Amino acid sequence: MAEYKSIHSGSEIDEAVTRALNLLEVLGTDSNKIMSQKAITEFLDTKVDKVEGKVLSSNDFTDEYQNKLANINKTYLISIDRIWNRDSDGSYTQIIPVSGIKETDVAIVNVKLSDDPNIAESELQAWGKISKITINDGNITVCCKNEIPDIVIQVKIKT
Repeated sequence: MAEYKSIHSGSEIDEAVTRALNLLEVLGTDSNKIMSQKAITEFLDTKVDKVEGKVLSSNDFTDEYQNKLANINKTYLISIDRIWNRDSDGSYTQIIPVSGIKETDVAIVNVKLSDDPNIAESELQAWGKISKITINDGNITVCCKNEIPDIVIQVKIKT
């Protein structure tokens, strides 16, 4: 049997052993690195455990937040009719049901003009007679001070 003799010096062997021990302490972020028991334990401590009945697409929102999210950037198209109620102060109001709208909504309201230029001009004149629109839960209140529109106006409300 032949005797084995290393061609490396003692310091070279010591250096190689030190490199090997250091390698065992790395976190193993590269696929070619070995993880130490300590690194594996630390990695597993950050793991999120599976919760029974939950999946990645599970809906964890409350009903309130789910409804709020569903109503973000919602657009309503409503018609302001020619039938108005005269108030005691001489102004006119009209209450129009708008399903899903809330008093707390922040809204942008604008007239939806016809493609016909003559009708669009009449719609703009009628829109100019509207003095105020108030958003309530489930409806809007449209107000005119002195004069009411004589045509139906289409209005977009974006919340």
